[in-house]
Amino acid sequence: MDIRVFSYSYINWPSWLGPEYIRKFDRNKVDKDNPLSLIYALGDFRIDKNNIPDYLLKHLFLTVCVRDIVIDASSISTLTYSGIGDGAGLLSGTLFDWKYNIISGTDDKVSKTTRTLFNMIYIELGRTDLKRIWKSCTKRRLADGTFQIKVK
Repeated sequence: MDIRVFSYSYINWPSWLGPEYIRKFDRNKVDKDNPLSLIYALGDFRIDKNNIPDYLLKHLFLTVCVRDIVIDASSISTLTYSGIGDGAGLLSGTLFDWKYNIISGTDDKVSKTTRTLFNMIYIELGRTDLKRIWKSCTKRRLADGTFQIKVK
């Protein structure tokens, strides 16, 4: 099994913001290339980076490439899956979709295969600043070696 972040929303900042607004990124220590930079800017840099409102997550899109993984279509209710050949496929959705698909996909009532898939995606996204979207959640280890993500 292999999972990689394939793409995420790209914001062409200089095309619609003046230089004074661009300087706000530097003053607030926000990297414009960070996938969450649009969310911070939409909140005029006053958003608690550890408590991002769900409605803002709907503005950003993320695609993950998966390889050699069986996907149960019922476990990706709001994500879109497209096979791209050679045992690979793309899973796409807004960050809001990802947040709640990972929560439901790691539930202790879903199959271990589904939970393993979403555990792996959670770990991959956790290597980036995207881990902040689960700050309002807890992680609980399960007896089968997987884990569950739940809203606090």
